[in-house]
Amino acid sequence: MILEEAKKKDTKFLFNLRNLHSVRKYSNSSMEIEFSEHKKWFHSQLKKKNNLIFIIKYKKLSCGYLRANKIKDNYLISIAVDPIHRKKKLAIKSLICLESKINNDCQFIAEVKKDNKNSIYLFKKAGFDIKRVLIKKIIMKKKIKKMSFIDQIEKIRSKNNANWMDILRLAYKKAPNQTLEIMSKIYKSDNEISKLVRSFIKKK
Repeated sequence: MILEEAKKKDTKFLFNLRNLHSVRKYSNSSMEIEFSEHKKWFHSQLKKKNNLIFIIKYKKLSCGYLRANKIKDNYLISIAVDPIHRKKKLAIKSLICLESKINNDCQFIAEVKKDNKNSIYLFKKAGFDIKRVLIKKIIMKKKIKKMSFIDQIEKIRSKNNANWMDILRLAYKKAPNQTLEIMSKIYKSDNEISKLVRSFIKKK
C-alpha cells in the first residue's frame, strides 16, 4: 500500500468513488454531484498547498482517497476506500502512513457521523480519541509529533525489510532450491562477520 499525490488524471476515479452510495451516506453532503461540478472543485483543490489529497494505491490499483485539509496547525482528515478493496486494512495503513507524509507537530482531526461505527472504530484503532460528541457527529483527534531524522530512517527501513521479505517469498515460491542455496551462502557470510566482530572485541 502506498499514498500517491492526487493528480488531474484521478478526476474520474474520485468522482466515481465520491458518488457511491456507501461513501455519500457518511459524507457531509449525501447528494450526488455532477461531473462538471466535481471536476471544477477537484482541480481547484489541487492548487491549494494546504489541502493534501492522496490516492490510496494497492498493487498499482487506485483503491481510495485520503484528504488532509490544513486549518492553522491542524489537519482535518477524511478517507474513503472503494467497497471492493475494503477489509484489506488499507484505511488504517493509510492513516499511519500519512503521519510520515506530514511529519510536523500538529493535530489530526476527524469529524465522523454518529452512526458511522466503522469509521469510529477505524480512527480509534489509528490512535484518535473522542474529544466532543455533538448532535449528529463525533469529533476525534490525534496528536502528531514530528519524527526525528533517525526515527524517519527507522520507519523507512522497516518498510524496506518488508519488501525484502516479499522478494524472499516470491523467490522461494518460484525456485525453492536455488533460494535455499543463496540463503545458505548469506548465513555463512553472516557467521564470518560475527566471528570477525567477536575477535575484534576480544582484542580491545
